[in-house]
Amino acid sequence: MPTIVVDSERCTGCGRCVTTCPEQILVQREQGAPPSPGRLEQCISCGHCVAVCREGAINHSGCLKERVHPIDSSLLPSEAQVLEMMRLRRSVRVFDDRPVDRATVEKLIEAAALAPSAHNRRRTSYVVVDDGAVRKEMLTLTVGCYKKILKQLANPLVRTVLRPLLGSAVREAMGMVPNFQDLVAALERGEDRVFYNAPCIVVAHAPDDMYFPEANAQLAIHNATFAAQSMGLGSVQYGYLVSACEREKGLLRLLSIPKGNKVYAAMGVGYPRSPFENWIDRPGPQVEWI
Repeated sequence: MPTIVVDSERCTGCGRCVTTCPEQILVQREQGAPPSPGRLEQCISCGHCVAVCREGAINHSGCLKERVHPIDSSLLPSEAQVLEMMRLRRSVRVFDDRPVDRATVEKLIEAAALAPSAHNRRRTSYVVVDDGAVRKEMLTLTVGCYKKILKQLANPLVRTVLRPLLGSAVREAMGMVPNFQDLVAALERGEDRVFYNAPCIVVAHAPDDMYFPEANAQLAIHNATFAAQSMGLGSVQYGYLVSACEREKGLLRLLSIPKGNKVYAAMGVGYPRSPFENWIDRPGPQVEWI
């Protein structure tokens, strides 16, 4: 259980920490008085109270002083800069041979770890693969998984049995048959149509009994894609790998995924061989105001 101490000498009684706390841990007994903590067992250590305090009056055991930093507004990008980076970001599937050094990858992981996490549990972990031999084995296992799926879907009896049980999942799988066939054919030609020879692969995994582990992992990887963009790197997300990890236990063993954890997101990172020079308008989303 965390501890929270309010420095009454510094506190101005503004109440910002009280209204900001998502779990209503801090209570202000009367207007202008320093708040006091209650229900500490409900505290999720999100740090909102510390982050919002102008006076530095909140001492939280989960947010020690060395972890608290003032915001440098001069480093913040403008609205136009943020939107421009979002517009130009595209999945990269052609990388040059340059490796991505580990210090750079660590910055990507830092960006990933800054993503929102349900109930602030922050249990998403990462495996970084920068060994070509391991990537080759991952490719073999991933494509082998889809080769097995193709064999199953080619059996009319299997389709008949699965359709009532899985419904739309079978229809979706049947619609992906040409894509699965392409993966298999590419590997037979010696081509990598799963990882696209990215020099670095980042795999996000988490305990399967957490709050929204898939959303947490995907938000983290999404953060990392934009960090990669800012560093001149290209990235691509690996849905085929994530799905294969649900079926191929050999992948989990190869990646040293702990028992009870699942792979929920993955991305490849590298230097693009042909950087994009233009951004293109996306189709406008359907929006309903209520």
